Amino acid sequence: MTPTTAPLPAPPRGPVPATRRGLLLGGAGLGLLLVGCSSGTSTSTRDGSVSPASTAAPDGAQDGAQDGAQETTDDADRVAEAREALAAAATLVTAAQRSVPSLRGVLAPLLALHEAHAEALGQPLDLPRAARRAAPADPLLALVRDREEQLRVRLADLSVAADSGSLARLLGSMSAGLAQRLAVLPSTAPVTAAGRGAGAGSGGRGRS
Repeated sequence: MTPTTAPLPAPPRGPVPATRRGLLLGGAGLGLLLVGCSSGTSTSTRDGSVSPASTAAPDGAQDGAQDGAQETTDDADRVAEAREALAAAATLVTAAQRSVPSLRGVLAPLLALHEAHAEALGQPLDLPRAARRAAPADPLLALVRDREEQLRVRLADLSVAADSGSLARLLGSMSAGLAQRLAVLPSTAPVTAAGRGAGAGSGGRGRS
């Protein structure tokens, strides 16, 4: 008599429940979990004992890890470049404030914005104390505006080039915030009461 074979169970209907491995790999710490899984896997030897598996990853996995490390390095370079550009712009702003007293209030919101952006990038501004030198107000304000526009464009370019989505959004928002600040920055320096008095006095002396 030929033994009968039990029928195979029908495949389950509906979505297949997620496995523990699938849940882990879907978490935020994907890279760390992949390393942990590869290093903790074990295999059975011929005598039945358990020995750790080789930690060598397949070629594709190694290439992926190298690509991820390269992306991280590239983004670190972009953050450093953004910090350097912010520091240069903020240094010019503080120099303008010290050179032209009437620009202190005008440029104060711009300097505060640079300080907030530097904090967001993880390194507060450490600006050198600028020397107080008299300078024409309007040309100096025009120079500040030009440098700030260069910074805005550079932040936008770094945002597009960033590998990390969160870094791209941060740099993009910084560029947009700077654009809003530049839109309300006056094109000429305000005339203070002291300046009007000096002008009137010089004009009076010229007429006498």
